[in-house]
Amino acid sequence: MASVRPISPTRARSWSRVRDFVNGLFVADPQVAGAPLVVGSAPGADTVAVYAGANCGGEPIAKGTAAELASGFQVSVAANSETTFSAVAIGAQHSACSEPVTYTEDSTAPRTRVTMGPGVKTRKRTAIFRFKDVTADPPGTAFACKVDKEKWKHCASPFHLKHLKLGHHLLEIRATDLAGNVEPHPVKRSFRVIRKS
Repeated sequence: MASVRPISPTRARSWSRVRDFVNGLFVADPQVAGAPLVVGSAPGADTVAVYAGANCGGEPIAKGTAAELASGFQVSVAANSETTFSAVAIGAQHSACSEPVTYTEDSTAPRTRVTMGPGVKTRKRTAIFRFKDVTADPPGTAFACKVDKEKWKHCASPFHLKHLKLGHHLLEIRATDLAGNVEPHPVKRSFRVIRKS
């Protein structure tokens, strides 16, 4: 399932004070992928116009009342894209353009790569695995690991396994990025602990 994320809490989710009529312009997570809400307040304005750009230039992508802005204008963005929005309030005169706010739509699931681990056979009763998300996601991807028939648990790289019994073992790793995208197919690494000769 696709989901979206702002590029950072300070640039997309927090309130940004702006000049004149338009206050608190921010972008809210959408209920529909690719269609976030541009929200703000414009006290005293008859009409508010929202633009896809930092300088309130060109044709507005949304236009309506101050009350509609407070509820949020639903706008469309391309998948896996970064879009900057700005707004202007229109009353007796146009306000200055608001400070821009940038939003990133992220529909790409993370992908885990194991960069270190034991061979197919090992005589050691311990194992260390290193892994990472190889997509272009910013830092913050969370991982869950499952060992043999145990339940999924939060884990991080490096991941240490201790007191391993003789025989076959299976490690599964699944990533979730900051946007909530979950890796569809966990990475699996199997190995066998054998007796020391």
